[in-house]
Amino acid sequence: MSETKLLPCPFCGGEAYQHGGGGHHCVRCSKCGITNESLKIGEHYYTAYFSSDEAATAWNTRAQPANEPLTLDELRKMDGEPVWAEYRAPVKVGEPWGVKRKWMLVGDECIYNQKSYISFEHIGIDAMAYRRKPEKE
Repeated sequence: MSETKLLPCPFCGGEAYQHGGGGHHCVRCSKCGITNESLKIGEHYYTAYFSSDEAATAWNTRAQPANEPLTLDELRKMDGEPVWAEYRAPVKVGEPWGVKRKWMLVGDECIYNQKSYISFEHIGIDAMAYRRKPEKE
């Protein structure tokens, strides 16, 4: 069996285990029974994983949630966690405004001398905040 530690079931959180052998490997949830065992094509079943490592890697692969801009309600619940912010700011004093992107804190009131801070009042107007850095840069 694979040395890879299995993540909990993505549907119910149950403990996962590997089973199979001889070129037919899969992972199954001990709680809800979901498995990544086989594909049915016509009347035949084909095992998708020929090694325990391949089965474990497939089980542990999770889709990333959409990285939509955070709402003010979501930001207020994050309690000081840093967010990826994109905001309009002067590139240099006396020059046109441009877009800046960096990890920042968002809150109700400005923290003295904190350059990596943006106020709630700017979100949705001249700034957007995200849980993680957007893939398209």
